[in-house]
Amino acid sequence: RMRRHEPPRALPVAAREAIVIGAGLAGCAVVERLAARGWNVTLIERHARIASDASGNPAGVFHPLMTRDDNVASRLTRSGFLHALARWRALEHAGHAFARSTRGMIHLAESEDDFVRMRAAFDALGAPSEYASLLGTEAARAHLNLPVAHGGLLFPHGGAVWPAGLCAAQVAAAGERVKLLAGTAVARLERDGHTWRAVDTAGETLAEAPVAVLANAGDAVRLAGLRHVSLQPVRGQLTLLPPASTAPLPCPAIGDGYAVPLDDGTLLIGATFEPDDLDPALRTAGHVENIARVRHLLPGLIGELPDVGTLRGRVAFRWVVADRVPVIGPLADEAQTVANARALSGAKARDLPRTAGLYGAFGYGSRGLVWAALGAELIASQLEGEPLPLERELADAVDPARFLIRALRGRQIG
Repeated sequence: RMRRHEPPRALPVAAREAIVIGAGLAGCAVVERLAARGWNVTLIERHARIASDASGNPAGVFHPLMTRDDNVASRLTRSGFLHALARWRALEHAGHAFARSTRGMIHLAESEDDFVRMRAAFDALGAPSEYASLLGTEAARAHLNLPVAHGGLLFPHGGAVWPAGLCAAQVAAAGERVKLLAGTAVARLERDGHTWRAVDTAGETLAEAPVAVLANAGDAVRLAGLRHVSLQPVRGQLTLLPPASTAPLPCPAIGDGYAVPLDDGTLLIGATFEPDDLDPALRTAGHVENIARVRHLLPGLIGELPDVGTLRGRVAFRWVVADRVPVIGPLADEAQTVANARALSGAKARDLPRTAGLYGAFGYGSRGLVWAALGAELIASQLEGEPLPLERELADAVDPARFLIRALRGRQIG
């Protein structure tokens, strides 16, 4: 027999109040979606300003993923891409504009074999031209007005976004329903009956609410005390090239590396990918690597440069999950699951006990712009008992309990 799962029920709470920890792309999106439903939110950020970590980059690229088999990652990214576009237009329509490019984005193939894979994925999906177009080498060259080695995929609604501006727009949209505590670190979360309490290093209570959402990237695992969810830090260094050193680029381009033209004429290129490297300092080697990648991607883009050691840039850290899928939704109660491991041996993620009122929105890696709006809508829908904004298989794919299910099946617990 097929198992029947009822739609999620609204979380029973005495007050529609929540704590959101982390004021980057993930957290600010959650704030906006909860406030739109009448929730009052305390937003806690350890830095003096919102969007100060990876969300503080001058720009981030935004595009879907296409694969021939249209796998979970492709479908999740497509859902996030389309949902984000809709939410951003709603923000702009409400008067909360932010900087984003409007001339599309091109994903260039890295080799002829890569272009063949792109063509196969494009043909298999049968996407309308408003979503994606396949460009051969000559068409890509004409579109960019630059030499290219291979063609690629043109995403007319992809591009680049100023993440900090987006975060500010979302907080502004929340209006009086959000209280921001900036420059404030949460040392621990405590549960007192039906209430979550965020506590600082001095033991003082920062905020109390029946719901807490962890949107603080790498620190979420520590605060929640999770033993079966692991995140890996990845250092990413960006490089800023002065206007006089580059040719005009009509739209962002990505491949093995990316190039984004900024409004002031500066070209943003990047980014290095350095797992488990927590060095925040700029490195000349990182600039050299970024320049080499983009010169290979777009041979005519970068001209004569000043001393590489004098170039500006930025270092930020992305936090990724082993399966490269974000963690979104109610956190599992690991202690109860371990205690009842034998009875739960054949369970699905949705069957596992949850830590009441505790939610996660983290592990977005380099796809925060694509996934944050969808993740926020998913959490808000779960809290309100509304139909989910994505299909059940995708909701299961991002479920925080999936790691416990894998541990149960591998008999690592119980």
